[in-house]
Amino acid sequence: MFGAKIGNNCNIYASAYIPSPRNLVMGIHSTLGPHVQLHFGETIIGNKVTVSQRTYLCSATHKIDSINLPFLPGKIVVKDFVWIAAEAFIMTNSTIGEGAIIGARAVIVNDVEPWTVMAGNPATVIKKRVIN
Repeated sequence: MFGAKIGNNCNIYASAYIPSPRNLVMGIHSTLGPHVQLHFGETIIGNKVTVSQRTYLCSATHKIDSINLPFLPGKIVVKDFVWIAAEAFIMTNSTIGEGAIIGARAVIVNDVEPWTVMAGNPATVIKKRVIN
């Protein structure tokens, strides 16, 4: 696994792009769908998380106040019971709170509160997620 820490019963599609496996931690029963892309920073995914197709978890950036734009690795944390829908973009240094849902093609640039549904670009709160 090239240094990745993967929990039991995880599903990582062969087309997922993981350039730095040593920076990936996944809990149990989680999935990285087809063509999901990670970056070089740290990505921590909790238990029972689904990251749907063509999502980009961009865990690094560049220092924009320098003319040379030096690379800045960061971290993305996705808590338990999260669903990130197709083609979403998650920016570095974001935490997706437990039970949140990120809508298809949403752009997340800040932390997401637990048990909320987010959508849009930039993503905004659509409603609270209530489990029956």
